[in-house]
Amino acid sequence: MAFMLETAPVAVLRVSFEGRLMNISPQFREITGFNNEVKKVNLFEILSDEYRDVFIEFFHQATVEDDTRIRSCLTELVNADSSKQKVGISLRRCMAIRLETNALEPVFLMSVMPFE
Repeated sequence: MAFMLETAPVAVLRVSFEGRLMNISPQFREITGFNNEVKKVNLFEILSDEYRDVFIEFFHQATVEDDTRIRSCLTELVNADSSKQKVGISLRRCMAIRLETNALEPVFLMSVMPFE
């Protein structure tokens, strides 16, 4: 997983079903200006107010349906410098191993691309 995050041509995130940022790629840091400290916040906290409710509904719909289809939407992030940036987000439900417990847990892999 670490190699994929480091070498992907787009920003890649691993996100829990609760919206917790678990892993972020260097490309995400470059696009948004956030460093690894952003992993201490919830994905929903870095969405602009105008897009937050719609994205949360989109995200939660993906958590209740048990399929692995790729879903995409347009939303807006608030970058580290407080500027806003429209991005396309694609997500896919998958399973990942939690290193602390060696247990499988459902997560989302997300790609984030600036949209202009």
